[in-house]
Amino acid sequence: MITSFSVENFRSIRDLQVLDLEAKPLQAAYPGLAQNVARVGERYEVLKAKVIYGANASGKSNLLMALSFFNFAVTLSWNPESIVLPLVEPFAWDPETNKAPSLFELCLLSAATPYRYGFTVSPEGEIVSEWLFGTPGKKEVPYFLRDENGIEVSGTHLKSVRKLLAAFDDESKFVSRKSLLLSVLGHFKNDEIKPVYEPVARMRIINGALATELDDKTVRQLLDEEQGPKIRELLARADIELGALRAVAGEYSPGLPSNDRVTLLGDVIKDRQLNLYVLPKLLPADNRLGFPIEAHLSKGTIKLILLAGSIIKTLEGGDCLIIDEFEAQMHTKLSQAIVRMFNSAESNPNNAQLIVATHDTNLLSPLLMRRDQITFVDKGKDGASSVYALSDVRGVRDGTAYEKEYLSGKYGGIPTVNEL
Repeated sequence: MITSFSVENFRSIRDLQVLDLEAKPLQAAYPGLAQNVARVGERYEVLKAKVIYGANASGKSNLLMALSFFNFAVTLSWNPESIVLPLVEPFAWDPETNKAPSLFELCLLSAATPYRYGFTVSPEGEIVSEWLFGTPGKKEVPYFLRDENGIEVSGTHLKSVRKLLAAFDDESKFVSRKSLLLSVLGHFKNDEIKPVYEPVARMRIINGALATELDDKTVRQLLDEEQGPKIRELLARADIELGALRAVAGEYSPGLPSNDRVTLLGDVIKDRQLNLYVLPKLLPADNRLGFPIEAHLSKGTIKLILLAGSIIKTLEGGDCLIIDEFEAQMHTKLSQAIVRMFNSAESNPNNAQLIVATHDTNLLSPLLMRRDQITFVDKGKDGASSVYALSDVRGVRDGTAYEKEYLSGKYGGIPTVNEL
């Protein structure tokens, strides 16, 4: 499970900001909120869900974009010749930062062992430094350290990695300046770094505003004998019944997108081979084909279908699902239902995590969320974003009308709107 994500000097984020998912020692107002926290081992308590609020252009999407960049770099930078690491955008409004490296760091628990992995990268996309620490005992120890002078690897915790690097007279032949060591080791399925690499590789990152059209992958999931019933069951929880489905072969443009079309936050790649039709129970006799699913269902239902596969796989695998523009086109009751699935001990026994950015203030309910599950992103007059949790705001008691106080401006993270 992710316990924190830190980023510095990335887009509107100038100073080091931390998205903290460790549970605080709060006195919850309602007993039901106890299940919102996962207990990992004997020492750790971690939040299952996190909702992020902020005004337009406050930087909340930049925070999730930083997570997306982190995921992209770890999973794909191993081969810089075919997959180009996107250029980093440092904080532009400060002469000391616009040419400085950007920092990304993730802390996680894997099999109840804490790990801390991160790297810094230049605006040109070169890795400046990289590090991995673990706490197998009482003290944190370095697993590997990388800087401009080379790579130091622990012979105690990463024996095979150390042996592998020793086989090269030049480390750059194994890992280039534009590749992360973790990415290269993960690609070659090194067992020693799996506890860190695999949770990052299994992250699912979605831009909710772009989840508007069914793609071929989702169509096949709906028709799959194993996944289809699971998706229907999830939809039934939201009081949505699909009816019978029919797939018809459609146009297909083969080929993968080129590097310049690979974008962050899960932009939808339209690679449609199948057209899906709904067959309502009262279908006229002269209409054996049915109705195109996009015409028959609302945009909110289409979005839930698009998210359903990722939600199910995340819950089953105990992974992390990250969604920007969570509320786009979706009724607030659906948003609440998804958050409850992740908070619930019954529907989320594997302690999967959900991180969303949203404007849906109906999620600001003391019956649904703990104070440490609510995060705000605010932008100062200097253009720099700051990240803080509701539990960091003084004078807020559990059970308070969070939504009302947020909209009144008490917590910050809202736009300043002048009367027209």
